[in-house]
Amino acid sequence: MLPANELVQLVCFVQAAEAGSIAGAAVRIGMGQAAVSSNLRKLEANLGTSLLERTRRGLSLTPAGETFVIDAREIVRRASLVRGDMRRYGKAVAGALRIGLPPIPAHVIAAGLMRFASREHPDVQVAFLEGYSSDVRGWLEAGSIDIGLFYGGSGRDLPFAHPVATEELLVVGSAHLVPLSGGDVEIGDVFDLPLVLPGMPHGHRLAIERLANEARRKLNVVLEVDSLPALLGVLRLGECVGLLPRAALPSGWAAQGMTAAPVRGRSLTRTLMMGTPVRRPISRVARKFLPVVDSLCGALDMGDRAASASGIPDRPSQAIQAATLPLHDAAEPEGDILGIPPEDA
Repeated sequence: MLPANELVQLVCFVQAAEAGSIAGAAVRIGMGQAAVSSNLRKLEANLGTSLLERTRRGLSLTPAGETFVIDAREIVRRASLVRGDMRRYGKAVAGALRIGLPPIPAHVIAAGLMRFASREHPDVQVAFLEGYSSDVRGWLEAGSIDIGLFYGGSGRDLPFAHPVATEELLVVGSAHLVPLSGGDVEIGDVFDLPLVLPGMPHGHRLAIERLANEARRKLNVVLEVDSLPALLGVLRLGECVGLLPRAALPSGWAAQGMTAAPVRGRSLTRTLMMGTPVRRPISRVARKFLPVVDSLCGALDMGDRAASASGIPDRPSQAIQAATLPLHDAAEPEGDILGIPPEDA
């Protein structure tokens, strides 16, 4: 490759020829006009011929310049491509990535994360392991997964974990079963409702049991269902209610005669934690994906309180859209660093 100073001279020449002025070339390159003029003079001195001449309309190519600009443009283009290839090589990672997570986070982030992997790191094989929060903790302690999501806040959180979302639990069920009061449900009414919840030691169930213990109340659990799709199916029968976050509700929920209402007086919340292995270093692959998982988990975070499912934003879709961006890096400039806009594919 050419020495850097000679490459800069070629860039200044190509841009001046295309812009038709020193000022225009300076704007394109992001360089001062004096520096552009100096590089052009050095290039002409090195070649021993004049490449540009000034006219009333600006700069125009001399016969020598018209011949040389063809080669100069190709040299700059090739240098730009080589540098772009080296940048992509430096960012590329390959290998396996194992992520452990509960069902609802899996429902929200899996598609977005796979889309990010296929576009940005196609040589990474992503595997999802779905389980209880206690399972995910165990996998992180054993080092069998690279990233883990689990429900925490109970004082038993792992050392290399931090909160990534706070989920507000809504009272979800058939409209005739949810005792609305001004669009909300009184906290005292929640514990008397016929509830369908996951069984123990499901992290979702543990969080709700902890809330009931703090209120010194006993839950009225009439059915235990661990599978999210099955739980939603039971709720559609209209005989039970559930406590679920916004992200768990399918589209068209309100149109099916169902209601999702927040709790008045004291929000029912649970904290989602993200952790990395306890006894081994974080892999290079995991380092690339951690910021993306963190960003996607924002789709689970508490938003505006909604009195019904119709007011609940489509957070999973928002998360998937966010994951199409290379979130682990700052946005790339539209033009190449050499000052040449990328050619169409």
